Amino acid sequence: MLPSMAQGAVQAMEDAWVLARHLSALPPAEAARAYHAERIARVSRVQAVSAANARLFHHAGVGALLRYGPAWVAGHLAPDLLHRRSDWIYRWAP
Repeated sequence: MLPSMAQGAVQAMEDAWVLARHLSALPPAEAARAYHAERIARVSRVQAVSAANARLFHHAGVGALLRYGPAWVAGHLAPDLLHRRSDWIYRWAP
């Protein structure tokens, strides 16, 4: 997990929660399959967004100004717009 969404520890906690829930209801092999089926799409998406953020936000000089400037303006003019982009991750509930 790249650190570009600050989600490594959070995903580990979510993983533990989901795995514990499945282990409490199913035999270990079935629990592992259910856990994987439940987590793979979300964790893959977090990893993909994190990789995209790494490419987007790790620039210097003029490149940084061109990339960060519009985000800064949008953050001040329409902060909810930027927050909505990440709602899917921060509003997760088991």
